[in-house]
Amino acid sequence: MYIYVVSMGHYAASDGNVRSKGTVFFVLHAQGKHAHGRRVGLPYDGPAVSGHAMLARDEEQAKAVMNRFLDRAEAPA
Repeated sequence: MYIYVVSMGHYAASDGNVRSKGTVFFVLHAQGKHAHGRRVGLPYDGPAVSGHAMLARDEEQAKAVMNRFLDRAEAPA
């Protein structure tokens, strides 16, 4: 049985003239070392965008985890 800890949130530009806004969804690592997820939103000048998102204790760890995640996502099934 798997137990997932998830967190959702939203972001919005603080400048009233900018429409950038969106939602983020994260799944916490079993030992709480990092969280990975997705973001989807509206940029200030175009259609909806989506992409991967990562939370970690430092930039180096975030890059390493993101690279491992992307390698698994691109592997053939």
